[in-house]
Amino acid sequence: IEALEEEGHTVVAVAAEGALVGLLAIADRIKADAAEAVERLKRAGLVPLMLTGDNARTARAVAARVGIEEVIAGVLPDQKAEKIRELQAQGHRVVMVGDGINDAPALMQADVGIAIGAGTDIAIESSDVVLIGERLGGVVDAYHIGKNSYRKTKQNLAIAFSFNGIGVPAAATGWVHPVFAMLAMLLSVTAVLANSFAGRLLGRPVRLEPEGPQGRKEGIERATASFYVPSLHCEGCLRTVREGLAALPGVEAVEGDLKTKRVRVVYNPERLEEARLCARLSALGFDASCSS
Repeated sequence: IEALEEEGHTVVAVAAEGALVGLLAIADRIKADAAEAVERLKRAGLVPLMLTGDNARTARAVAARVGIEEVIAGVLPDQKAEKIRELQAQGHRVVMVGDGINDAPALMQADVGIAIGAGTDIAIESSDVVLIGERLGGVVDAYHIGKNSYRKTKQNLAIAFSFNGIGVPAAATGWVHPVFAMLAMLLSVTAVLANSFAGRLLGRPVRLEPEGPQGRKEGIERATASFYVPSLHCEGCLRTVREGLAALPGVEAVEGDLKTKRVRVVYNPERLEEARLCARLSALGFDASCSS
């Protein structure tokens, strides 16, 4: 039993007439992008914590495989919500990610509840955010989308108050003609809209250089692969593609364009095949059509 639990299995004993006759070892398959999603959460400044009803030995084994240091194991569904309340009482803002019936109370208690789209209906109903599919990297994408949206909101408020805070008092006190105050209001609305849609309107490609030591070397023939990625819809997705592809040996540059949903990779064909790039995109949770 200990050996199986050390491998990340939950062990169920089977008995007949009071005698042990066998053991069932049950294990949830770790998602392909779990370790990478955890690493991205850490780089974003978040602290991942595993909250599970499994026994401590199994929980620690799984946590070690995906890079989670903090583990709270052996908790019942109502205790999960209680643990989140304890974290909140300590001053933490808590995001709960879950997909099962047992996760529903904790999803409702958390500051933000995120449900995996392929999970149970009650988990989806209890959450604030629902991810499409089963890709855990979507949690990091949702974080970056929320962070970018909040930043844009603050920028838009600053723009609006800059125009209105100056224009309205100036018009009310007679310093400027009311017509110019109306023009200032129109400019305020225009500036807010332009700021909100700047990324979409400009549609400029984002060049993503790999962070590994496999830099560009002169005298080596390079190849280019182009991928159409329908689900490439946000900066977080581009970041996922960048980090995932740049980790492959031989990748020298990655360019992504949200408007056309295309990814272009420059790589060393002596160290890497295009098929492996396609396989890597699929492992990251992106369906892509490949063409050189």
